[in-house]
Amino acid sequence: MTVKEIKQQRDEISKQRDDLARQLTDVMHKLEIEIRKREDVEKASLRHIGEIEKLKAEISEYESQLMMLRRHNDELDTQLKTSQAKITTLENSLSSAQKEITKLTELNSKLQMEKNEIMRLVKLYFSSNFQKFM
Repeated sequence: MTVKEIKQQRDEISKQRDDLARQLTDVMHKLEIEIRKREDVEKASLRHIGEIEKLKAEISEYESQLMMLRRHNDELDTQLKTSQAKITTLENSLSSAQKEITKLTELNSKLQMEKNEIMRLVKLYFSSNFQKFM
């Protein structure tokens, strides 16, 4: 091999080395970018997991409140039904009492009329008997 060929081979090897160095630098740069992206994705993932946990806790709290409201609603429904039954009973009692009052009022009127009739007859009897004695 001649010196010229050796120089040419050396230049080519040097050029290949420079190309490989550039490629290595590019690959290293891409690797750094990918590492940063991965770290960013991991951070975002951790944030999302934290947000999900907070939302789960909120949902659990809402479910507890919902159950409490349902129990309270059931209690109010029971109270309402009890009150409605009491009202119905009182209305029936009132209706019966009003009928009884009407009957007693009619009976009282009849008794008053009979009393007045008896008083009139007694008065008539005594007035006619008193005139006989005179």
